[in-house]
Amino acid sequence: MSEVSFIDPEALYVFVMIKNHRYACPIVHAKDNLLYFTHTQKFVQADRISVRAHQQKGIVIFDTPDVIALTKINYKGEECFLYVLDINDNSFEVTDRRQQPRLSLPFHVPALLNHYGEPMVARIIDVSTTGVKMQSPLFLQPQSSYHLEFVIPTSAQTKIKIKSDAIITYCEQDSISRHYNIGLCFVESPQNPNTLLNEKTFCTLKDWIVGLAPKASS
Repeated sequence: MSEVSFIDPEALYVFVMIKNHRYACPIVHAKDNLLYFTHTQKFVQADRISVRAHQQKGIVIFDTPDVIALTKINYKGEECFLYVLDINDNSFEVTDRRQQPRLSLPFHVPALLNHYGEPMVARIIDVSTTGVKMQSPLFLQPQSSYHLEFVIPTSAQTKIKIKSDAIITYCEQDSISRHYNIGLCFVESPQNPNTLLNEKTFCTLKDWIVGLAPKASS
């Protein structure tokens, strides 16, 4: 898909952050340092744009990028706006594929995934405010989209409910268990409003998990 040297040629999406909302926007064309993509909504300024790096060696991030809206088009049967990012005119960095702090869950948390009406269950390994790592006996195709739901019990009375659309960012088989370690990035869609971990809830969950750890004897 991409012919920009440092972007994964198999990348199907750019992830656009607008006012703390993340959208997965299909890549239409990438060549000569011009990256064309679509978005169902018209916007003037993006806070951040990220895309998978070449050979999946991280994430290419453009902060406050200068994006140009070109025209309204019909792309794969959907009315949307066509945008272009001129890489020559925007600074970027290549970072680890998950920047946000991760929180490992010391207990079993099942997740329900739905892909075009086909449900499946996986186990959540760790969470962040932008995505999750989970484990499944099944291979899930990277860059495919799922609807994800799971519940983290924080006491007998309270629970944290997470509901989001998500894109598979990687799927790697564990050499010991032979199960697959899978990364998912939360994304938004107009059809499915998300219920995510914000910073405050993430810190509350972290404090609660720390409190579960056995206390060292004096």
